[in-house]
Amino acid sequence: MKELLKTKVTVRLRKAEFRKEWFIYLESYPVVIPGKEKAQRIREYLNRSVTTVDFDKKRPARTTQDSVSYKPKFDYPFLIIIL
Repeated sequence: MKELLKTKVTVRLRKAEFRKEWFIYLESYPVVIPGKEKAQRIREYLNRSVTTVDFDKKRPARTTQDSVSYKPKFDYPFLIIIL
């Protein structure tokens, strides 16, 4: 059994490599697992995908010298229903 103490759960999107869709998953950290020394990061895929994602141009994400990416807007009401 996984022990969850002060665990933060975040809804994340992962881009499919060869298709125009995004997979929805939950990322939890820190998760204490018996027998492990350090807390673990757990990813739980929901078997759901989104084909249209709106990006918020006011919220930059990872930026490199070559490119700028933005965080997605989470104004989709169905995310609450799935969880």
